Amino acid sequence: MHPAVNELVDQLGKEYGLDINPSQLGVQRLDLGSKPDGKEELVEAFIKALKEAAPGDYLFVTHPDRDHPESRAMSHKGYSIARYADLYLLTNSEVKETIQELKILLIPYTGLKE
Repeated sequence: MHPAVNELVDQLGKEYGLDINPSQLGVQRLDLGSKPDGKEELVEAFIKALKEAAPGDYLFVTHPDRDHPESRAMSHKGYSIARYADLYLLTNSEVKETIQELKILLIPYTGLKE
């Protein structure tokens, strides 16, 4: 981000008690490479990224939602489809099994400060 945006984010984070900056804590973003086209491709790319990730702390940002008229009204149709794919990813049994197999510890965002 632009330095001015980082400064504003830091200021607002402190003001609202959300002063967590993952990059300052050594947290990396989990990179899936290019954006997968569908929900099955998203699951496949996510599992691949989990298996290839070096040890460390990672952040994966997602915006899960159901595909329904309200979410479709917020933006274009692809927006709703992408959010539904995120929901599918987070509830997918293969993803859950992979997380268990790899002994990945899931924490809330606020847990980054602990």
